[in-house]
Order: sequence, then C-alpha cells, then structure tokens
Amino acid sequence: MVDAKLQKPLLDSSHGWDDEVASQVAFSHSSPKNNDLNLYLTYESDILKLQDPSTGHVVDRINVNDIIGVEIEFCLDEKDKETCTTRSAVKGIQGQENMEALENNIGKKMIDSSSNASDRGAAICPSWEGGATAYLNIYAYPRALPRRGIFQQVKECFTNGGNESIDDDEYISDPDILGHRFEKHRRYKLQPTEDFDKASTLVKSIRHVSGLHAKSRRYLVVVNPFSGRKTGRETYENIVKKMLNESHSNHDVLITKRAGHAIERMMEKNGDALVTAEEKDIAEYDGIIAMGGDGILAEILEGLKKRRDYDSIVQKLTFGIVGCGTSNGLAASILHAAKEKYSQLESAFIICKGRSSELDLSHYETENKTYTSFLTYSWAMISDIDIESEIIRFMGILRNDIWAVWRVINLRTYRGKFSFLRIDKMKPGDKVKNNFPAFNEEVPSNWLTIEENFILFWASQVSHASITTFQSPDSDLNDGIFNILVIRKPCSRLEIVKILLGLEHGSHVKNAKAEIFPCVAFRMDPISRGSQNDLDGEVVESGRIQGRIESFGIKIFA
Repeated sequence: MVDAKLQKPLLDSSHGWDDEVASQVAFSHSSPKNNDLNLYLTYESDILKLQDPSTGHVVDRINVNDIIGVEIEFCLDEKDKETCTTRSAVKGIQGQENMEALENNIGKKMIDSSSNASDRGAAICPSWEGGATAYLNIYAYPRALPRRGIFQQVKECFTNGGNESIDDDEYISDPDILGHRFEKHRRYKLQPTEDFDKASTLVKSIRHVSGLHAKSRRYLVVVNPFSGRKTGRETYENIVKKMLNESHSNHDVLITKRAGHAIERMMEKNGDALVTAEEKDIAEYDGIIAMGGDGILAEILEGLKKRRDYDSIVQKLTFGIVGCGTSNGLAASILHAAKEKYSQLESAFIICKGRSSELDLSHYETENKTYTSFLTYSWAMISDIDIESEIIRFMGILRNDIWAVWRVINLRTYRGKFSFLRIDKMKPGDKVKNNFPAFNEEVPSNWLTIEENFILFWASQVSHASITTFQSPDSDLNDGIFNILVIRKPCSRLEIVKILLGLEHGSHVKNAKAEIFPCVAFRMDPISRGSQNDLDGEVVESGRIQGRIESFGIKIFA
C-alpha cells in the first residue's frame, strides 16, 4: 500500500501574502461617480478581494482555489497586441531575465503619459492613446453557482440593485451544490509606476496562496486522436493547450499515429539520434498527460516498464489524464476523489493546479503473461458485456447498456473457485508479496476460498469503471485494496436488473445479492468453459488469473 497523503506543489515559502506590498500596488477602476478610483487587493480565508480601502467597497472577489495562473502583461501600445508581453513570476520561464529593461521603458512611458493626462485634467489611468499599459492577469475557473429561482432573483433585484459588491454567500464550499467549472479570468489595470518589483512580489504572493508551482514545469502531452469519438486533438487545441499556457506549464505534444506509438515514445532515446525537441527523452519531463481512453495510460506505463530506469522515472514523473475515450474510468475516478464534476475542463484544471496523489498499481499473472493494472478486472457477466459489445462499438458508451440487457435476457453463469487474502489475515508489518503464491502453487493457508456458480465477478481499485458506472463507492485511489463485487447464483433476473441500474449512483451496494469482498490479493480459477478475462477494458489470456496490489504506485494529478 502506498502513502495516501496529498502532495502539494513545491511552493516558494519566501513569498506568503504580504499586506504591506499589496497596499502599494494600485489598480484603476472606472466608476460613474468617481473616475479617479484606486483599488487594492486584499486576502483573507482563501478569498482575494479587489476593494476600495477608504470605503471597504468590494468590486471583485476570487477564490484562490480556482486560480491556475497569474501574470503581469505589459503593452507599449494598448491598441497593438503585438507590443504586449507577459511576466509570470514563475522561475525558469524562458526570457524572464530580459524583462527588467522592458519594465523600465514601460514605467517611464506610463509616468510620462500620466503627467500629460494630469495636465489636461484627465483621469490618472493607464489607458491613454499611444501610452504604455500594464495589467495583472488572473486565470480562474470557478464552479458555477446553483441556479436561483424567480423569487430569489426578484428579491436580489430590489435588495442589491445597482450595487457592484459581491455577497459573501456567493462562495459556497459544498461541491454537491456547485456546478461545472467555467472560465472567468480577470484583467486589472495597474496604476502608473516605474517600480514593478512590488507588482512582481504581489504576483508571487497570489501564486503562493493559490497553491501553484514556484518553478516552471515541463510536460509531455500524449494525444490519441482515434479514441472514443475521435475528439482528442480538438480537446487538446481548445482546452488543454490553452490552460497549460495560462498556468505557465511548458509542454511538448505527441499525436499518436498508430497502436503502440505511445509505447515507443516512452522508451529510452539515444542522445545522438535526437533531432527535434519533441523527441526529448522522457527523463527530461516532470510529467506526462495522457489524452484518450484508459488504454493510452496503459500504453505509457507499458513503454516505461521497458526502460532500465523504470523505478526512478516513475518516482520522478507525475501522470495526468484527460478522458477522450468511451469509458474514461480513471478520469472519472480522479474527479470523484477531488469532488469535482466530470468534464475534460475539470481534468485539465486539476493538472494545472499541480497537486498530486498516489494511484495504486496492481500486478496480475496468467499462465504465460504478466500485466500491470490500475482500474478493474472482470469475469463472467461484466467481461462478457465489455468484450462482446465491441461489435457495436460505434454506439459509444451506450453499447454497454444495450449488451447488458441482452446478457440479462440470455443469462449465463460460470462455475469458478475464488480465493482471496484479506488484510486482517496478514501478520502485522508483513507485505502482500510475501503472501502471494507462485502461479502453479496452491494458495497459502491464510487465504479464504469460495467455489460457486458466479453471475458477476468484478474487482475494482477505483470508484468508477466509466463516466456513468460508480461500481465501487468504497474504493479510494490509494487505499491498497481490491473491492470485489460478486453476484452468486441463485439470483433472479429482477434482482440483477436492480443491481445493474444501481451501478450509476452506487446504490447497488445496498442490495443483499451484491456482495463485496475487500482484499489485497486474489485468484480466480474458472471451472466452466467459455469464460473470458477482462483487465482494464482489454481482453487478456483466459484461464487462471491472480492479482495483488503492488507495494508502490505512481503519482497522479489529483
């Protein structure tokens, strides 16, 4: 079992929130009553407020947990975007060391323009024609608020009409009430200044309280353009690429061209053969982002296993997944653990925030092969549904529902011998590997064995097998446990239907016919002929199979 502690990004501890610095960085605000209004940022209890210190009036409010990136944008000519450049305050961003001269130039232009504008009686605001301008850009993706009823909207119209302030109850922490995340960026104009050091310090402070990386990161994005509805490339261009840039995460991209392409890319590179930056060795990256179905991550891990430095490389890398396949079980499980709604934007958001956790891996053996898994193993009904429904794959995830109806009507049972090791049957401090038998040996005496006619057998390491299948509510990403769902004969078709319908929301666990066996290792010996083994959605060698939780896992963005 692996350490279940959440790992936060490496932060620059020297730049916590500094009220004194924040009080010296002014932002301009156009108001019908006062064109000469200076606003300042304050921070308290995870909330950034843009407010007028003289009246306490709050113009804007941002939850720092929604922020993925912060930068200062400089424009020599506001009307010409080609004169604009940015400074992120993230260590290691390319060209960072050349910013000082530009800042001084812009600062002088802003002050000169400010003096000219004051002589004409104009407002002191960095937006004059031909003048220099600086902005603070904050990239945020808040959760949508619950929809208000008509009576609530009418009440707010009378009680808060015309007031620009935002109520404190706008920020609701209950994730079940809030909706999907959406883009809501801020672009605040800085008041004229020659000294950008304090503004840069403020940017570092915002990054720190937002829990963002203090150093730039480099990722390899692996996109399977053929997975699911073939939207991988489009999702990368429209969502992932944009958000990685906003979070100042450097990245290269690989669009796979064939099955096994990701495996090849993960293998060690001969330095003399490198031609382009896109072919850098994987050891030069901080993380790998997989875009496709669950199989793309399986390919990546398979390729890494062929490396001589596998043990060290998996400790260095952090893995992310943006579901672009049919089922997307791992992406759904990660978002469920993070209490986020399911969408590709939410997956990209978690990656950009940079926090990581451990994901359990498991080791499986058949007669001639070994496998590494991170999702589920199924036998009997579920494997039949997954494998046989391939003939209607064009129907997407609906194919599973259609074939489930067919399998209930034409019900099959399989006789098998199920042996398993519960964690309470191990000696304190003992390792699972020490209690795991060789493939052709009998199971140890501390294992339990059940020989029955099985209708369904489903071993899970994660909560979701697909976006709409919540088959294992008790599973965590790193609890070191298989939760095995079993339906044994006799069980009526009506009860089977009730269990299958309950899989969407996890209510099936309340049915007495749906038995759950938590364990750290197991073996399935099929006795009946014709059964199939399905591991992480892929057909594997039939016959006896045994699996155990590995003593180590991988880091994932979660």
